[in-house]
Amino acid sequence: MIEKTNSFALIRGENEEKILITLNDLKEYGDAQFSTLPKVVTPEYADKVLIRVMGGKLKKPCSRAVVVGLETPARVMIRNLRTIHPPAHVVIISPFHEDFRPMAAAYTK
Repeated sequence: MIEKTNSFALIRGENEEKILITLNDLKEYGDAQFSTLPKVVTPEYADKVLIRVMGGKLKKPCSRAVVVGLETPARVMIRNLRTIHPPAHVVIISPFHEDFRPMAAAYTK
């Protein structure tokens, strides 16, 4: 399955409803092609990944988080995200990020 996973979307939100709406928005309006099913991750893990990817301080910790593999390349997903406004925070993890390989090992099986 890793061959089809070009990037990951880490979705951080206040509650499960906002995360589900965001997953739907990514597919319907962001043209995302999922390569894995969404998997729940701990909010602490999601916050740490965000800090590493964004290289800054965390404004507000999340309450819920999921990670989903994407067939859609990271650059395309980032471009498409700019046109939609999902209710949860979406972080795209590309193969260039240090967290990509551990995510691929853990979430594509």
